[in-house]
Amino acid sequence: MDAPPFSPLRRRRPTPGTQVGCLVFLGVLLFLLGLGFLVVYLINPAGKGSMIVVPIVGLVFAGVGGVLLYAGAKGWRGLRIPWTEVGR
Repeated sequence: MDAPPFSPLRRRRPTPGTQVGCLVFLGVLLFLLGLGFLVVYLINPAGKGSMIVVPIVGLVFAGVGGVLLYAGAKGWRGLRIPWTEVGR
């Protein structure tokens, strides 16, 4: 008796464009959150000495968001190059 034919399972994978889109979305979200922390610190008239943690947290969030935006821009640019493996 012959073995039944076997074919590997086909898996759905996210497209590279979806991954870049999520990266940009998270970058924008974190960058705006960091800017929000900085605006709250600058607008608050009282207690700036006791709120020294707020601008530090804001800068960290904005910095991480900026790095994610930069990585998303590089990934998007890589998708547009026709001779890359990801661009197919």
